Amino acid sequence: MELYKLEIMAFVNEKLKLTVHPNKVFIRPVVTGIDFVGYVIRPDYVLVRKRVVGSWRSSMDEADKEMNQKAYHSYSAHAMWANSYGLRQKMSKKAGIKLEPIIR
Repeated sequence: MELYKLEIMAFVNEKLKLTVHPNKVFIRPVVTGIDFVGYVIRPDYVLVRKRVVGSWRSSMDEADKEMNQKAYHSYSAHAMWANSYGLRQKMSKKAGIKLEPIIR
């Protein structure tokens, strides 16, 4: 594994002219997923990051119904790019909004 890491870092440095922080490079099994911009990307599907889901849930605890609906629409727009039908369905019930089908 360490050999691959060194080869990748050399390629990035020589061919792409970029530097890689040596303490921030991890070689892990692909099944663990890649954490990137609020999603966990796995080989067969994409999930919304747990921290984003937690923030979504806490923002839906507001007493103000209008703020709940705004939070729902904001987070739902983020979640629509992941495999998140069940999550969006649960949060739409909490916000009192009918879940609409996604058209991409």
